[in-house]
Amino acid sequence: MLSPNFFVPGVIGVALQIATVFATALSIVRERERGTLEQLLVSPLSRWGLMLGKLVPYLCISMTMAAGLFAVLRWLFDIPIAGSLATLFLATFLYVFALLSLGLLISTAAQNHMQAMQMAMVFLLPTIFFSGFIFPRETMPWIFYAISTTMPSTYYIELLRAIILRGATFSEFWEHIAILAGMGAVLFVLCAVRYRRRLA
Repeated sequence: MLSPNFFVPGVIGVALQIATVFATALSIVRERERGTLEQLLVSPLSRWGLMLGKLVPYLCISMTMAAGLFAVLRWLFDIPIAGSLATLFLATFLYVFALLSLGLLISTAAQNHMQAMQMAMVFLLPTIFFSGFIFPRETMPWIFYAISTTMPSTYYIELLRAIILRGATFSEFWEHIAILAGMGAVLFVLCAVRYRRRLA
């Protein structure tokens, strides 16, 4: 019943979304604004390789950031992690991958960095209100509940609270992990397809 135990895992989910989506949302836009996108076009890299090349450094940084946030949760807020660290980091990896892919998708659609930031902000606000971070999803009108099912943060925040607070195992929440993996795969494929279509 302690409020930090409920809110701090949710804050971690929102903080990771802010850091990841905004970072990759500006990646391809920067190339376009600096005039270096043409150099990427003539390189032997495939669109899949280019997308992975843009994503992997941010993935490593984000996982390091997540580890730091979990350390703060455990040692600063004194919240014990009841579940498996392996399941916790697996869920975090899939969540971060999905968010980075979403940011890349925004970057392929935006024309400049201001537009990219505004589009990223559009995804941030529903996360705060509809993901269960503040308000229980069960009390929401059906339209907001339906919107929440399309957001990776909804499943990740539920996973965090289940793993950290009551020691949920992989077998209990494998559906959430599968959904996060599916979202990441779909968003990454859309990035590559969108990038190719814009080049054409």
